[in-house]
Amino acid sequence: MLSVTVLNYNYARYLPQCLDSILSQTMADFEVILINDCSTDESCAVIQKYLEDPRIRFVDHPSNLGYVGSLIEGCNFSRGKYITVISADDYSLEPDAFESACEVLESDPAISFCYSAWNEVDDTAVVRHTRRAAENDYIMSGEQEFRRLMVSWPVLHSGTVIRRESYLAVGGYDPKCKYSVDTTMWFALCSIGKIAYVDRPLYAYRVHQANMSGRKDTLWTVTEEMLLGIDAAFERFPESAFPDRSDLHRRARQHALLAIAQSDVFAGRIQRGWCGYWIAFRHHPFLTLFQPWSATMLLRTLLGERAYRAFQCFARRSRQRVEPQSISGSHA
Repeated sequence: MLSVTVLNYNYARYLPQCLDSILSQTMADFEVILINDCSTDESCAVIQKYLEDPRIRFVDHPSNLGYVGSLIEGCNFSRGKYITVISADDYSLEPDAFESACEVLESDPAISFCYSAWNEVDDTAVVRHTRRAAENDYIMSGEQEFRRLMVSWPVLHSGTVIRRESYLAVGGYDPKCKYSVDTTMWFALCSIGKIAYVDRPLYAYRVHQANMSGRKDTLWTVTEEMLLGIDAAFERFPESAFPDRSDLHRRARQHALLAIAQSDVFAGRIQRGWCGYWIAFRHHPFLTLFQPWSATMLLRTLLGERAYRAFQCFARRSRQRVEPQSISGSHA
């Protein structure tokens, strides 16, 4: 069985799309732990319409517990072999989303978690861009996935399915984390098992003004948590796991410094992206300035989305033309 925790705080306007996308799944064996964290909007009125469905277990907080506290509570209440969380402002894009992830997890008991490609959408559910980790489905070792996550964080929290046994083995979500609780979990799970990826956008992540990590005043707090999470993650692996441990650790910290800023710039939030860059530069000027992402962000800003994509296509074709010449030249 799959246990799905839905976290809601003042998301009455988004709840129907979220819950409808869950309850219409092709997979039958799942439960929903719906947590309303003391909302002050019309959330309870919206939720009442769904409580006739026996798959829903409703938890209504008399006082606000917060995102992480509610998340941990939902996981503690979960009875399934697999667990996942979906924020009430996000939703599933495909009716077989649960089935797709659980089938992969059932195929190999060594897999710790399974995630998919996803769409970033705006407040009205219009797609801004699609985020992919690869161009194909895969199952890879935790060490390989850890390397990927050190320099690219493609995992969306909503909809990522975790094997409950693995969740308990790493001690669950860290209650000390406020913003990067999901990223810290992925790092930990990489240390104990394989990771699976489905190359289809199965979920939508909605960007709007109320997003917890979307405020400018939280940018450095989020980044600082990421840096601490990276340091702690390396401690989970033996020294022999990464021969290039020092270099990988440095590159991971570099990426963390600009991860949010780069994401903002490429999503068209230019001003916020460069605000994040400046904050990172003030804390770690050398690591921030002297890395390829700085140049990439600048190029994307100057060219704009359409011209930047054209530039990428041109660069890709140029490499394809040069590479065969280099190979033939090496045989001469």
